[in-house]
Amino acid sequence: MFLRFLKKLTGIDLNVNNDAVVDMEPGITVMDLPPPVIVNIYSYLNPEDILSMRNICPLWNHLSYDASIWRELNTSNCTDSFLSNGSFCKLLHEVEAYIEVLHFDIEYISILDYLAQSEASYCQNLQEIHIFNEKKIGKTIDINGLDQKMVKLSQKCKQLKKLHYENLFINTDAVFDKLKYFKCSSDDETIDETLEEPARLKAFIQRHPQIEDLDIHLPALPDDNELSATSILLDLPLLKKLRLYDNFTDEEIPLLQPINHQLNLESLTLYFLSYVTDETIVAILTKVPKLKIFDVRYCDLVTDVTLKCVAKNCREITEFSIVGYHPVLFTGAGVKEVALNCTKVEWVTVIPCSDDDDEDIYAFISHCAEKLRLLVVSGGVTDRTILKMTEICPNIFYLDLYDCPKLTGASISAVLRCYKNLECLTLIGNSNIKTLDDFCEVEAIKVLKSDKQKNVERKCVVEEGKLKAVKLDKIQEQEQSGEKLEETVYDKHNGVVKTLVKSTETGKRLSFLLCLHMNGCYELTDNSLFKLACYCPNLRQVHLSGCVDLSDNTVKTFVQRCPFLSEFDISLEYAPENLVGEKVTDEGLADIARYGKKLCMIKLDFRDNITTEGLFELIRNCPIIQHVQISVTEGKSNLTKEKLMKFAEAYKQKFICMNVDGTDFGTECCLDIYISDKEPTSFSRKYFYFNFKFKGEWNIVTDKNIQ
Repeated sequence: MFLRFLKKLTGIDLNVNNDAVVDMEPGITVMDLPPPVIVNIYSYLNPEDILSMRNICPLWNHLSYDASIWRELNTSNCTDSFLSNGSFCKLLHEVEAYIEVLHFDIEYISILDYLAQSEASYCQNLQEIHIFNEKKIGKTIDINGLDQKMVKLSQKCKQLKKLHYENLFINTDAVFDKLKYFKCSSDDETIDETLEEPARLKAFIQRHPQIEDLDIHLPALPDDNELSATSILLDLPLLKKLRLYDNFTDEEIPLLQPINHQLNLESLTLYFLSYVTDETIVAILTKVPKLKIFDVRYCDLVTDVTLKCVAKNCREITEFSIVGYHPVLFTGAGVKEVALNCTKVEWVTVIPCSDDDDEDIYAFISHCAEKLRLLVVSGGVTDRTILKMTEICPNIFYLDLYDCPKLTGASISAVLRCYKNLECLTLIGNSNIKTLDDFCEVEAIKVLKSDKQKNVERKCVVEEGKLKAVKLDKIQEQEQSGEKLEETVYDKHNGVVKTLVKSTETGKRLSFLLCLHMNGCYELTDNSLFKLACYCPNLRQVHLSGCVDLSDNTVKTFVQRCPFLSEFDISLEYAPENLVGEKVTDEGLADIARYGKKLCMIKLDFRDNITTEGLFELIRNCPIIQHVQISVTEGKSNLTKEKLMKFAEAYKQKFICMNVDGTDFGTECCLDIYISDKEPTSFSRKYFYFNFKFKGEWNIVTDKNIQ
């Protein structure tokens, strides 16, 4: 009863939403819960809900003042009335001694005003402030008023070490004596309305020479801005981490200032700086012998000159990333130079790598060997390189082989066979991968329907590539020894019995693998996907868009054997137009509904054999489903435009119409229905669709509503 109450109040289902299942014995009440459990429950709630929970009993009221609950205070999920009527400021006064991190929206400026006008000893433990601008208010913000409040705040919060402005910049003259981390970020040009003079941002940086971590993510600034990478480094001699995104105009970069001293920089990240040249980056690299992270992405003018400078001056780097749009100015020779000289690299990202050969990636694998843990590449990587990696690089935990047309199933099978600690495997766009025959020894076999009628159940194993029958007494022997055998599955759709057995040699599973991304692998066989489902029990994300051979039985195996599965993409969006996937039906959706209790997102685009009956079954039985995406081609699918319109109409009381063009549905619960009156084309499907935002529990609607 209590768990149902908590779910109703806060939306949190401790029995479904978390990996640890909470079992409550009959007769247990709120008063019987131990204090640590109650405090843990509070950690999931926003401040407004915590105040409501105080009314349960005196014990809950007492525990709501526990210091651990209030170390981080975040207003992002609170209601407008709670933040504007003084309730939040009253709470702030109660727990101010415990607060170390504070997040609030600039719309509720009264919070900042309250902090600024408070006593000198107020919030003495406050170490981090994150001010965000969720509604992207521009010139309506009182810039001068904010400036004065921040100055007062800086005089009181002497321990403040981190300051983050999101979608705004406060032109402040404040000086925070112990500020170590400063971030100013925006995802569009809203910040231009609050950042009236870029020089003020530079002045703020100059007033804080003790900053060690600087992150500036801004849209294009005015042409006369004075923010260059080298000028920042001159202003911040103690800087260890520098991240710059998008913060240069289409004009020339300001002239470089000479750097005459060694820098303490350990991390350099430059994203989308289209006009930054080798000269700028080299000027930095020659003065950073302690550099550990080099991450340069989509800086279009970067060439091998920069990479050779990395190889010569930054021998201590552990993370190396160079990413660009094809065609790029850097070559495999420059990347190989880094690989030969920087032998401590643990993380490697090269996109695209050389199409002619993969000597650059082969060099990284050969020279970094046991240190290499993460590899992200795209382009001309071959089986030779990946097979070499499985031999000499035992610590790989993350592997992303995006659009590598030369790879085959042989090298991927070797990866799955060798890396039992692999956490993420991405193989998007690798259409040459057809089978994973030697990945494991589980096999799906077909037995005639007549044998089922005679009550004959054949147990089989695969040994040395040959299928062999096993007698009943042998099976019992294995069961007694602890070997787990799979039950016989009758597939009524195909009229066959599928019996699955694991041989004694196959004990290890890919228990660490959490993410499997295989979009665009449209040649991959259903049997190979079935093996992955059998051997990856802890998968959270499975993306199989375009896998046309995927069957209901394999879908069932994924959701049945992966109890924590939260994202499941079985759409055909990435399949070529001449390939049709007809093996996923309502039977597969029924299995997803039966076993997918932690499923949050599912994509079913262009699975033309599913019907509204299957959709209702799915929606009714997946308790925490948040995002359902359906795409159909009018005239080809069982889901006609009329039925989908009635389907949406049946749920109109539970949805609010959102973004009609679907460009942004964020993290909200939503139902996307796509309807096309044209033939879909490979990798570029155009369709009309509806987007709805979920606002309550799913209605129990019968099929009569849409027939």
